Order: sequence, then structure tokens, then C-alpha cells
Amino acid sequence: MPIVIFYLLLSISLVLGQPDPSTLSDQPTPAGTPAIAARSNNVELLVQRRLAHQTRLALIARETRELRYNTYIIGLDETGRSTLGGLVDAAQRGVKVKLILDGINLEKLARFRHTLQALIDLGVDVRIYNPVYRHPMSINNRNHMKSLIGTQEMVVGGRNTNNHYFSEYIDVEAHVRGQSVQDAVRHYDEVFNSAQVRLPMRSNNAEEVARARQNLVAWSREFKANLSPPNRALGSTTAVEDVRYVGDPADPVAKRAAGMNREIIAMIDRAQESLEFMNPYVLMSPEIEDAVRRARARGVRISVATNYHSPVDPGIVRRAWEIKRQDLINMGVEVFESTQNYVHAKTIIRDGREVYIGSFNLDMRSFNLNLENGIFVRSQSLASNLARHQQRLRQTFMVSAATRPTPPTRTTLQRGGDCIRNGMNRLITNLVYPLL
Repeated sequence: MPIVIFYLLLSISLVLGQPDPSTLSDQPTPAGTPAIAARSNNVELLVQRRLAHQTRLALIARETRELRYNTYIIGLDETGRSTLGGLVDAAQRGVKVKLILDGINLEKLARFRHTLQALIDLGVDVRIYNPVYRHPMSINNRNHMKSLIGTQEMVVGGRNTNNHYFSEYIDVEAHVRGQSVQDAVRHYDEVFNSAQVRLPMRSNNAEEVARARQNLVAWSREFKANLSPPNRALGSTTAVEDVRYVGDPADPVAKRAAGMNREIIAMIDRAQESLEFMNPYVLMSPEIEDAVRRARARGVRISVATNYHSPVDPGIVRRAWEIKRQDLINMGVEVFESTQNYVHAKTIIRDGREVYIGSFNLDMRSFNLNLENGIFVRSQSLASNLARHQQRLRQTFMVSAATRPTPPTRTTLQRGGDCIRNGMNRLITNLVYPLL
């Protein structure tokens, strides 16, 4: 019982110590975050899976100077092989290639170590973000960003380097050409050179490394042989003047103080008419939930498109969503849930004239812990194109959550447990995590 009282008192003190989101400026936060408005950009929505993959490979093939690749998940399936083959081909052509992979999956990285060593031998500069061996408590801080950056163009959005994201999941990316690419280059290099990024552990198995090198060389040949130009008839390219690339600082403390989380809140606070969210995880942090409440108080129409029961998520996530879903409905938010396809896109449309496309999930991990990135675009044309796409998705395989049964009322004991868990969550993110 004393420890329960301690956590209850701690949660109250942490809640009282949180900054008031209403005091946050609508302007982008400059500290630690490249968020400079850029001119003369072309933005292409990549909603069709085949076009998205073709665009990535074509960008790799076109680049003659530098490539920077960032992914949270990578597989050695068809998608992973073609991508790695392209990066090796570029490195062999004299292109400076950098690759950042997240270090969460020790087993996978152990099996992947021979391939990582072979990539380095073939000229790819590989780094691992926050390998778990760096610190036993560092498991929560992940590099969740997804981006492919050249010198004049980039692809940024929600897709990982895995077949699922190009054959099954509903996702959105943006292909950007123009000056905003330089903001992404600067941010990537800041993360690449940060203390959180390490060289991969070297493989001492010469035979396995040689086999991996042979595979990579073969994949690079297949990349050149199978390369086909993207079918632009499937895309939607828009000339825009206001594009901002935003990426979290590599340092988790700086990220929480002035990162994507504050940009998302500022975008919500800018809304005067409407907000359309599409996101796989809508377990909002208190700060984002407060921003949504403020928007509803201003009369802003808000809709959320997400998943119902995702086959890839544990039961506790589904249970948490059932509770949060009802909270949103009670606020007057219109909620749509996918009944068939897995929604993985992370987008926001504000007032029909501003769009966010990136990697930020509407949950506590993206808000407090993970590195996220994306672009903010002011364009009525782009917003209209994305809104039509999302409207088609809602009409095709989504249903209104208002038709779902209301979850049972929480008992006093359950609400007390929620309070304790919330206090623990704030303890980890406010006191423990800054020390990691």
C-alpha cells in the first residue's frame, strides 16, 4: 500500500508539473528541429504501393552524389533485397551511401550481422541507432523514422522496408523535390553523427560474410536488371511553395522538449474548421488529447480513421483502443475503423489546406520516446487529393465506430489501476528516461 500511495502522489506532482499546451506557439519550434520553410518544391503523394516502391528504386538509381536511408524495420524479403541491392549498386557507382537501422531486435541484428558487415565491405556506411547493448534501460528509445534522401529529392512517410508495407498495408508517403530536401539532409547527418548512433557489431565469421557479400552483389545486379520507370499516371504531383521537413533531435530529452510532438500540437491548435487524422495507433498522450479538446471547443470538425482489431497488435492495445475510442466519440470526434485492411498511414489534414505526412503515431511512444519525422505542406490541392483518397478508403472498407458496442463501465478499482499506470508512465518518461 505505501508504494501505491507513493506512485499516486508522484503522478499528481508530475501532472501539475507538465507545461500547459495552450501556451505553446502555433509557430514551429526551432530548438533542435530543422523546420525551415522551403520554396519551389514538388510533392507527389505515394498512396499506390507499386508506385511507392518504384519511386524509391528510381530515386536510388538516379542519385549520383549522396544517399541517406533511414528505416525502423528491414527484411531480407523481396522489398529488402531490391532496396539493399540498389544501395550497393549506388555505392559501387561512387555514390556516398549512409544507412541507419534501429537496434531494437537483437536476434534479428545477430542474424543480420553478416549482411551488415558485407554492406560495409561494399561501401555502405552503416550505423545502428541505440543498440540495446548500449544501456540496459535504453530499449524504449527507438528510431521510428522512415526516409530515403538524395541530394535533390526524398521520400518520407510511414512505410518500412518490408513486403507487408508494399503489398498489404494501407500507407502514405510523399516524394518531394526541392529545397526542403536540404533540411532533411542536415537532420539526417545530425542523427547519424549523434552519441545515440553506433557502428554495428563486427561479424568474425568470414565464410558467412563472404556469402552475404555474394548475395548483395547478386541483388545489385537484379536491381539494375529489373529497374522500371515509375508509372506517373498513378501518382499526384503538386507544385507547392510551403514545405517544412521536421525531424526529432537524436537526444531523447531534447526530443521531448522540442520535437515532432510540439509540431503536431501546434498543427491541431491552428485548426479552425476541420482535422482529418489517419493513424494506426490513436492512444493519444494527454497533451495531444487536450489539443483535440481545445479544437472541439472551437467548433472544429474532427475525424479519425484507424484500425479496429489489428492482427499485428497485442490484446492490451486493442483493449486500450476500445476505451480511448469511446472517449473520442464522447468528445464529438467521428471515428472510422478498418474492417479489412491494416491502416499504417500517419497523416493529418488541417482545414483543407495543410497536410502532415510522416512516421508519427498518435500514441505515447511517438510523443515521448521514439524519433519521428515527416513533412508539413500548405497546399489546398495536395490536401484535396489526400482527402479524396482517404474518403475512398473510408467508403470502401471502414465503418463508423459509433455503431460498435460501448465498452463496459470502468469500476472504481479499474480506474484506480489506470491512475497508477498513468503515474508510472509519467515516472518513466519524466524522471527515469532523461537519465538513459
